[in-house]
Amino acid sequence: MTSRRRELAPVAVAALAATAPFAVATLRAIRRGWYPIGDNAFFALRARDVLTEHHPLLGTWTSASLSVGTDLNNPGPLLFDLLAMPAKIDPAAGVAVGVGALNVAAIAVIAFLAWRRAGALGAAWSMASAAALAWTLGSELLFDPWQPHALLFPFLAFVFAVWSMVDGDSWALPIAVGLASLVVQSHLSYAVLVPLLSLVGVVGLAAAARRRRPRGSRTLVGPILVAFGVGAACWLQPLVDQVRGEGNLVTLATHASSGATKIGPGLATRLAAWVLSLPPFWGRPSMARALYVPGPEPLPGRAVAAASLVLVVVALVAAIVWRRALKDRAAVSALTVAVAGVVGSWVTTAMLPVGILGIVPHQFKWLWPVGIFATFALAVAVLPRVPMAAWAGTLVAVVLGVLAMPTWNAHSGPSADAASIPTARALVDGMRLDSVHEVLFDPRGLRFAEPYSTVVLLELQRRGIEFRVNDEVLARQVGTSRLVDDASPLPRLVEREGDAAFAPPAGATVVSRVRALSTAEKAELDSLEDEVAGYIAEHGLPLNERGRRVQRDNGLPALRSAGPVLRDPGALLGTAELIRIVRSDLAPIDPSWRERFARYAELREGWNVRTVALFLVPPA
Repeated sequence: MTSRRRELAPVAVAALAATAPFAVATLRAIRRGWYPIGDNAFFALRARDVLTEHHPLLGTWTSASLSVGTDLNNPGPLLFDLLAMPAKIDPAAGVAVGVGALNVAAIAVIAFLAWRRAGALGAAWSMASAAALAWTLGSELLFDPWQPHALLFPFLAFVFAVWSMVDGDSWALPIAVGLASLVVQSHLSYAVLVPLLSLVGVVGLAAAARRRRPRGSRTLVGPILVAFGVGAACWLQPLVDQVRGEGNLVTLATHASSGATKIGPGLATRLAAWVLSLPPFWGRPSMARALYVPGPEPLPGRAVAAASLVLVVVALVAAIVWRRALKDRAAVSALTVAVAGVVGSWVTTAMLPVGILGIVPHQFKWLWPVGIFATFALAVAVLPRVPMAAWAGTLVAVVLGVLAMPTWNAHSGPSADAASIPTARALVDGMRLDSVHEVLFDPRGLRFAEPYSTVVLLELQRRGIEFRVNDEVLARQVGTSRLVDDASPLPRLVEREGDAAFAPPAGATVVSRVRALSTAEKAELDSLEDEVAGYIAEHGLPLNERGRRVQRDNGLPALRSAGPVLRDPGALLGTAELIRIVRSDLAPIDPSWRERFARYAELREGWNVRTVALFLVPPA
């Protein structure tokens, strides 16, 4: 075996270990009937719109609109463009394969860049880093099109490209431009951190060229021209929208940071430390318990969080000084980017807006790749430059890759509604719209973030039935070309859940209906509801200390103004609030009644969220 092959062997094994979980997870999901629901269906729908009359020039509508009071979309449609071909082949399997392929491509970029910078050692440990992120996310997020998840591997590849730039690799510049464009266009949470890291990369690249002048300056010309071309191609569609469409880029620039309370440095320190500097660091447990504020998870104390973050930065800086003395430029560059990532993550977190729902974890998912890259940089700095060190990275990649293969759902974003996929598929499979060619989908009356309406719209598109919407926010998601006035003469398709699924609007016909409970189970629910109502009226439900905190933090929104003792059955029965009180032990319940309350919560939740109907209302 030649020396070259000996170097490639650990990298090849590590790369196989890092990418295998994607193939396993995607094929298993397709075999089990996975389908994009909730926000995931928007990505399938808009990807299928590419190069049609509804071609998207922008990304999805962003919830930041709620904070600033102006409708905003994420800047660009690159993620739709990348998923277009597989989504047109199949809206479910195609999207899953497309996202999995995107992540594998990002891993290939990581391996390529790490090999150029640090040989077999860097490439093997970069694959260990990729396997670590795959394990952290868990199998069900490896093919998830929701952009807070789908962008994590491209973002990690971008960080590796920044490292390459700082280390003087000029051809990493166009790679970084393409990856930066993808992540910034697809989710606004990257709009601060990616430019900060890009600045570090450009400054590092310029400094490296200066050291090599005059030849260094000449070698930059080609990469800069290619990077300019990549950037122009990536941003052409948002620019077309700015001139001829919604004018979204200017609206973002003038409104995205206005009118919203920021997280601020104190809370940002505690959030960043949760992933970057305190156990379990970037591991799976921290992803599974991702922080909501307000929420059930206790935040680390400010002093402990600040001290731990400072300790991480000091350790990285100390490693820089040490490796610089040894003239290990690749390690110094990686550590420099790690410092920039940690500090930039804290700055970005502090600048994020607090939405009407508080602070939600999808706003700062990029903390996990930053923490993983910092760990990688320390490993490259500390490990000796011997063949066994590369094989050690391969061993870590294999272990983490194997651990990432079994089914595990972090229940984050749309994946939290995975149990509703069979209901969604049954609903659309049963749709009877044979003689309908165009409908108005009316979203009024739907609960926030229900998972079925997007699946219905995707199915209408798949069947070739043109749909229109009468809601401006929904139109921002499915394309403003589909927006019509509320007085449209089209027949209306409306969706109802729970009890409302059996209360059709006047003159409506049932298009499809899925019933979550059998007749016997529904009778049991009705009987239990009468018993639970009697208990609440007689004994009340006094919230315990934790329950009062959840109520105070708006975790029980329908009961925010209620007193600490809940005695009104009418305000509780049939609601998610009572289900949460029972499931989370937020109120003491007589031991002899606990089993009945638990059964009631089980049946009521199933009825509320997995009984759904579609009605077709004729034009007025």
